[in-house]
Amino acid sequence: MPSDPLKVLEEACSLAARFYPPAERVLSSCTLVGLPFSLSTGSDELPHAYFYQVALWLEHGGQLYLPGAGMACLEHASCSYAPLVLVREACLERETPLLVAASLLHEVLHLERYPIYTRKVLKLVREQGLTREEAVARVVPEEEREVEALLAGLAARHRELREAMLDADLVERSICLEDALRGRLVPWGTFRHVMNFYVFLNRSAFRVHTCFRELRELLLLDARAKEELYRALSEEERERQAEQVKGLLETARELEVSWVFRWSPRRQANR
Repeated sequence: MPSDPLKVLEEACSLAARFYPPAERVLSSCTLVGLPFSLSTGSDELPHAYFYQVALWLEHGGQLYLPGAGMACLEHASCSYAPLVLVREACLERETPLLVAASLLHEVLHLERYPIYTRKVLKLVREQGLTREEAVARVVPEEEREVEALLAGLAARHRELREAMLDADLVERSICLEDALRGRLVPWGTFRHVMNFYVFLNRSAFRVHTCFRELRELLLLDARAKEELYRALSEEERERQAEQVKGLLETARELEVSWVFRWSPRRQANR
C-alpha cells in the first residue's frame, strides 16, 4: 500500500472536482470510508469496490430512536443524515488518482441527486401508499439510469476520463473477483444497517447534517408505519427483533474500517 494512501484519495477528489465542478461541493459535505472487503448486492451484478450510502437516523434525548420507543418520541425527534462514499482500500493500492477519481464520480452523482431521489420516494409513499422500502425499490433503477447517462456525458466530453473509467473498471473487477474467491465479500443488505449504526456510534468522525424537509418527512412517515407494525407483533416477535438489532449494534461496535476521510478543497489535517 502507498505510504499514505489518503494522499491518493485527496488527489483523486481534486481531480473529480476538475472534471465535474459540482463534485467539490458533494465531496466537501460527505465522508469517505475505506473498507477491507467488497460489497455484494446479492444480484447478478459483480460485487462493488465503490458504493455510496446515506446513513440516516432519528434521535430523541440523545438516544437512537428504534421501533417500539413509541409515537411520542417521534414528535420531538431530531433527524440526521451523513452522506458516505465507501471505498475498497485495495483500490488505493492499485489505482492511480485519476482512476480513483473516475470511480468516485459515479458515487458523487448519486449523492448529488439524493434530494431528487428522496422527493421521488416520498411522492410514492404519500400518493400511492407504498412503504419506504417498496418506493425505494422502484426509484433506485430509475436513478441508476439517470446517473449512467450523466456519466456517459462526462465521458464524452473528457477523453482522459473516459479511458480512466475503462481502466478503473478492469482493476475493480479484478479486486472484487479476488475478494469473492477469498471470502472477503460482505452482503450489502446487512452491511448498510451495520454502517448506519457505526456512523451513529462514531458520529463525531463524520460529516453529519440535519435532514432537509422532505427527508425528515419521509423518515417520520416510515417510523410511524414501523411503530404500527411493532404494536401488532407478538412478544416473541418483538424479542426476536430486539435480538437482531442488538446483533447489528454489536457488529457495528466491532467493525474496523480502514480509514475515515473528510476531504476539503484546501489541504488540511482532517483525517
